[in-house]
Amino acid sequence: MYCSLGLLTIYVVNAVFAVLAIFKAAERGQSSLLWAVKTFSVGGLAFDQLTQLPTLKEVAELESRKGARAIKNKKK
Repeated sequence: MYCSLGLLTIYVVNAVFAVLAIFKAAERGQSSLLWAVKTFSVGGLAFDQLTQLPTLKEVAELESRKGARAIKNKKK
């Protein structure tokens, strides 16, 4: 009984993360379906990986400020 409840809890939390990943992926120009499936199966690790990607707005700001070199310099 307790094992089933634990798995159910994990699936519910991963499902919530998967829904959030759909919106976060759209902000970053990524495939929403891919990130939803990845987040549902892997969980918080995939969601954290997604949120570390720069948004399209951040990329546009960096490119407008210094050009393409700003993106390379930000990674260092």
